[in-house]
Amino acid sequence: MKEIADSAGRFKQIALRKQKSKHSDSTERSGIALGSDIERQLPMELGLYALPSTKNYFLRRYVEVQTMMYEQKGQEVLEKGPIVLCLDQSGSMHKLDTQSKGFTFALMSIARKQRRDFCLILFSTRTQIIKYEKGKIKGSDMANLAQTFLGGGTNFALPLDKAMNVINESRLNKQMSCLLRTAKTD
Repeated sequence: MKEIADSAGRFKQIALRKQKSKHSDSTERSGIALGSDIERQLPMELGLYALPSTKNYFLRRYVEVQTMMYEQKGQEVLEKGPIVLCLDQSGSMHKLDTQSKGFTFALMSIARKQRRDFCLILFSTRTQIIKYEKGKIKGSDMANLAQTFLGGGTNFALPLDKAMNVINESRLNKQMSCLLRTAKTD
């Protein structure tokens, strides 16, 4: 349980940091900075490039990342709809079970904190679906999950079909996050 909790903590930190990260494609300007992003250059800098007499001056400063450009800010738009996680619990995942459960617990705690619906689809050659509405996830639910492992072979069609059913049933399916965690690479 301690290893799962440690792993969950790391994954949760990464996910929460990502939700707070700045959006690199933001169009909101918040000031001026030095840089070499051509799309954000000030008109004055582009004017230096356009004139033959100052073109080399601009190019030198551009290469040295000393040209002035607009600084941008804005929160990354991350959807806050339901989360569906398809978690591979086939025999090949046995060695990664602790890490996978940590990842799952991190998502569950985020869903609980943000009061989001969470659907966990455990799969191997069969599936087990566990739904939590509006983040109502108890510690006992997580403890039970920590002791669950299906084993067996891997059938990807089953969980994906079940996930599609969950997505189609949800009123918030446009904001839904659907993830599949597996060790398979082929």
